[in-house]
Amino acid sequence: MSSAGDEWNLSEVEKGIIGSCFMVGMLIGSYTWGVLADKRGRMFAFKNTIICAGIATLVLTFSVNFYMLCVMVVVLGAGVGGEICVGGVVFQEFCPPSKQWALALLAACWCLGGTLAALIAVVVEFTSPPYQLWRWLCGIGVLIQVVYWLIRRKNPETPRFLFLSSEFELAEALLQQMANTNGKNIRVKIDINQAKEVCESQNNLKKSLIEKTENSSIMREIW
Repeated sequence: MSSAGDEWNLSEVEKGIIGSCFMVGMLIGSYTWGVLADKRGRMFAFKNTIICAGIATLVLTFSVNFYMLCVMVVVLGAGVGGEICVGGVVFQEFCPPSKQWALALLAACWCLGGTLAALIAVVVEFTSPPYQLWRWLCGIGVLIQVVYWLIRRKNPETPRFLFLSSEFELAEALLQQMANTNGKNIRVKIDINQAKEVCESQNNLKKSLIEKTENSSIMREIW
């Protein structure tokens, strides 16, 4: 956002405030979206974090003053914070225990995304009007987020959340769909009575219900 500071002749303190606003937004968003992911569903949070960030980025593109910019940066940070909080959870809850090491690849994606953003900035720097670099980058960011929202909008809820919500039939159907998609010729069957007993006796929802029942083998088999 340094070019925004140049456009409005902001002081170094004001430029620093913009960066702080982003961090404050991440703090708020990571907690808020984490709670919503537990209450309303992983996909509810996973899909809406990108909507939050996308709307903020769009409005940010047309900011008219420093104060409007700061507010939108906070909202953008909230969306990014939620993405960091929920994205890894969604990834992990769709993976069997034997493949959860792949979660580390998300860290590599941050590096690749940062590199790509820098390359785009270099190209835009030579094509955009003076002091308008940040607006063009935000506009490009909106387009990217729209693409990702279109990819996510049909994603199903995670099997673990369905278990924790006692939606055992839906969880069974989803696991069967995953098995079919991965070419596994098996019949997924969940012992609903046993699952209900375990769900009722589980006080700490941080532990995966699938790992606490014999149904945990399903995730290994369908992969």
